Amino acid sequence: MPADSPNAALTGAPAALLEQWFEHAPIGLALVDRRGQLTHANAAVRAVAGRDAAALLAEPAVAAALRAVRAGARPDPVALHCPGDPARAPGVPTDARAREGAVLKPASEGGPPWGILVSLLELPDAVAMTVQRIPDDRLTGETLRLALEGTGTGSWVWDVETDAISWSANLGPLHGLPRGDGPRTHAAFLESVHPDDRERVAGQVRAALQGADDYDVDYRSADGAQARWLHTRAHVVRDVTDGPARAVVGLTTDITARHRREAAAEVLADAGLALAVMRTPEDTLQRIADLVVPRLADWCVAHLLDEDDRPTRIAVAHVDPDRVAWATSLSQRAAGPSRGVAEVLRTGRAVLYREIDDARLAETAGGDETRLDLLRALDPRSAMMVPICAHDRTLGALTFAAAESDRRYDEADLALAEELGRRAGLAVENATLQRAQEEANRRLRDVQAVTDIALTHLELQAMLDELMHRLAALLDSDVAKVLLFDDRRQSLRVRAATGLDRDVATALEVPAGQGVAGRLAVAGRPLILSDLGHEDVVLDDLREPGRALAGVPLRVAGETIGVLIVSSRERPYNQADLHLLELVADRAGLAIRQAELYDAARAAALSLQRSLLPDVPPLTAGLQIAARYLPGQDGDEVGGDWYDVFALPDGRVAIAVGDIVGRGLHAAARMGRVSTALRAYAYDSASPADAVLRLDRLVTAEDIVAFATLLLIFLDPQTGAGRACSAGHPPPLLLGADGAGVVAIAVGPPLGVGSVSRRESALTVPDGATLLAYTDGLVERRSVALDAGIERVRAAAATGPPEESAEQVVERIVATVIGSSATDDDIALVAVRRLGRGLQRTFPAEPPAVAAARHELTSFAHAHGFAEELVGDLALAVSEACTNVVVHAYRDHPGPGPMHISARLDGGTIEVTVADEGGGVRPRGDSPGVGLGLQIMSRTAESCEVRDAPGGGARLVLRFVGRADRVAETRPR
Repeated sequence: MPADSPNAALTGAPAALLEQWFEHAPIGLALVDRRGQLTHANAAVRAVAGRDAAALLAEPAVAAALRAVRAGARPDPVALHCPGDPARAPGVPTDARAREGAVLKPASEGGPPWGILVSLLELPDAVAMTVQRIPDDRLTGETLRLALEGTGTGSWVWDVETDAISWSANLGPLHGLPRGDGPRTHAAFLESVHPDDRERVAGQVRAALQGADDYDVDYRSADGAQARWLHTRAHVVRDVTDGPARAVVGLTTDITARHRREAAAEVLADAGLALAVMRTPEDTLQRIADLVVPRLADWCVAHLLDEDDRPTRIAVAHVDPDRVAWATSLSQRAAGPSRGVAEVLRTGRAVLYREIDDARLAETAGGDETRLDLLRALDPRSAMMVPICAHDRTLGALTFAAAESDRRYDEADLALAEELGRRAGLAVENATLQRAQEEANRRLRDVQAVTDIALTHLELQAMLDELMHRLAALLDSDVAKVLLFDDRRQSLRVRAATGLDRDVATALEVPAGQGVAGRLAVAGRPLILSDLGHEDVVLDDLREPGRALAGVPLRVAGETIGVLIVSSRERPYNQADLHLLELVADRAGLAIRQAELYDAARAAALSLQRSLLPDVPPLTAGLQIAARYLPGQDGDEVGGDWYDVFALPDGRVAIAVGDIVGRGLHAAARMGRVSTALRAYAYDSASPADAVLRLDRLVTAEDIVAFATLLLIFLDPQTGAGRACSAGHPPPLLLGADGAGVVAIAVGPPLGVGSVSRRESALTVPDGATLLAYTDGLVERRSVALDAGIERVRAAAATGPPEESAEQVVERIVATVIGSSATDDDIALVAVRRLGRGLQRTFPAEPPAVAAARHELTSFAHAHGFAEELVGDLALAVSEACTNVVVHAYRDHPGPGPMHISARLDGGTIEVTVADEGGGVRPRGDSPGVGLGLQIMSRTAESCEVRDAPGGGARLVLRFVGRADRVAETRPR
């Protein structure tokens, strides 16, 4: 043969034999040298394959197998389909066709396509290639094998009797084994199943062997982090129905891609549900982090960009809370995010690290040794960082890291993470918008809180106090204060404050230009300080590290009159807080200016009103009189409430209380005209009804008032008989030994409506009883009915002891009914107590009782018209007598005993008795100044007598005689 032919390499006797064998072989044979050159090929190659050896070697599958053999591998034979009938192929010997024993129809006549199998075998210096026809059954099997492998499916057979398993070559890689390798027994097969799924698969197989016949099961291979999800469909083969299982045949399909799609869809669905609820950005990202751990990551960390585009870690998640706390404590020592996160935030593009080694950790740490130590401690094996984005704007970054699970991320995982980042971005954007809206609403509420119209109804000090409380609450401040310049603008004084001790605030004085407040007042510009630890602060309590302060000047009519300051150790302040402070300062400045104008008008009206009221209740024989006028504190101006008590020419006493509708100077002036006219008419009238009728005519004719109420009582001090006339006024109360009650009197129309007649009613004030008259400001409240208000006053009056003085009655009612609360109406209150002809009191024999007993007895003497000189003598003598009881009477007793005092009138004489139940008040030899007290009493009193008291003790009786000239003046004519 020619030297350059493919068979030229075969020479000599062995070559002749080999050539003969090549030529007569029933299969195609060829040799390829180490360089890949065809060196020998027989004619059967063309006859079997329908093409020459060179064309066959050019087939992609054959060429790939040849390269694998030259690289030292052992590839599977290559099956090729060749249309046509090899029996009609030229050059095929008849005996070869006979030896194959097959005459195939051509494909054009309905016969099957011709199939060949190409095998490659490595020789010492060459590669041998064999080409043979594939029988029909094997062709079908090879076709099925190729189809199954194309869909990632393998087949297997388990001989149950011998416990032998045979499976297709491609099942090995699906279970983490080399191609062609596989388990030989059922137990070995279960070892290739993931430990978490092993028992479930074994249970399915047992159920099938026991009669279920078919089964389907999904499971993971035992290949660690790269485990695949597989689906097996199997059938049990039995020789007879219900007989023992002979074999199990099945198909196993790789469903990893499908399972990952389903898992990703489940994650996204859960994320959609989680993000459907509006939350804060922090809660939203923490929810995402918790959702993906451990389904997608062992660690998940979220960063957001703040207002200054600085990344801040918002959320972190791991299945172990202790690991989260540990990682958080470590990351706090690292400066800023990792380089990967920084790149995502800068570019808005995701970053994938399939494999992470120490070099990758060092690159990610970006030269930060602390961060590198943290990353090494976390031991990540794979990671991905994706942007949190919304509308092409990067808001932050999500980091997913696989560590102990040994998972490796790929492009499918990255696509899922990016979708989570987009969804989280929209949720964060919505949450941020909602937070902005809530913040705007909160700021609006804050503004409304400091501009509340209700504040305008408060007196200046009350309004400033309320503003400070509201401001401290709005800005989470523990101190809020308003400081105003003094008259000479030399220093600032606290006008209202919260969070400071009252005594400290009252004493605080800040010189102009000194301290934060003083400098702020002089500069007149707002300021914010983040740390007062090293600031020049006048109040040492505020000089502490970490305490923040914000302040604004307080201006009125363009002039700085003070400062408004807040401070907190819990939070810093920003420009929005400063804006709110300026609103409060404007509010306070306006209130101060209005208060200055209001105070001037109120002071004038109040001065006029008080000048028209009696300075002190008149001294009237047999009566104790106490009165109060309380201007309204919530109103803009004083009202027209008034009272008057004066003696009438016939010895009776006129008691008047009235209410002129209106406020301010005009109401005070009208009140003066009405009260003056009433006094004149009462002097010249026999009854209160006559006086009120005449006053009503004057008021109507002169149009003095549009509406007014009046209660006028004429009372005889000697008998307690009285007459009362009411012009639309609340009824008086009577306080006696049996309690307190409303006096039933006829009520006529108010003054100013043109009444043609007036009715009056009789009343009686017993000895020791107190008559109480008042204006409606005492009993009327916006939310309380008038009857309920009167009952409240009656109940308060009934709680006192029967011997209570008129002054004590007034004090207790004012304290009980009004207390410390401000009223929006003026109040006038008059209490008149009939003393009668005697007085009896009991006190504990203690030092305070001396003054109390002296006050009771001198008031009794004053009320009955005794001269001032005699009352002074009585006070001195009574003090000595009571002191003796306190010092001596119970000297041998374990505690203070009772001290009884009494007084009795006998014409122009008053007899006073001081008694005890102890050792008496006789002089003792061991007492210093023996007998001096008795000497003083003997010289000041008309007579002084010491008597034994029943049951022990002593009675000291003092008599005083004086001119009762005022008694004579008030005696009826």
